[in-house]
Amino acid sequence: MTTINTPRRRNAMKARTLALLAALAISATPALTADAACTCGRGCACGSRRAASCQNCRASQIAPTADIPAGYPLKTCIVSGKPLAESEHRIVYTHMQAGRPDRTVVLYDSKSLVAFKKSPAKYLAKLDAAEAK
Repeated sequence: MTTINTPRRRNAMKARTLALLAALAISATPALTADAACTCGRGCACGSRRAASCQNCRASQIAPTADIPAGYPLKTCIVSGKPLAESEHRIVYTHMQAGRPDRTVVLYDSKSLVAFKKSPAKYLAKLDAAEAK
């Protein structure tokens, strides 16, 4: 018997293939599963205690809390103005720009990282001013 390859049959096959690929991608990601407990102990603003929805735990997946590099000129975050020593989820970010040397920036948390990436020139100017002192 000959099987007719109709558009409806092809779409169904594509849907099954995409569902299988999505299931494989999810199972291959070990970092934050829905059942994993929140590791920071604080949970996120919505009150969830699961790591997948905790912004603090996701920030620590971006970069673990790191020590402030020796010689870093600022004691506060250049974005939020909060003291870096108080942050449990500090992010040491290396800003790379073509034709310029890499810059290391210490940020208070992931929210500060998002704001920094939106307008890095504004915040790098603050860093330059602090280094000039």
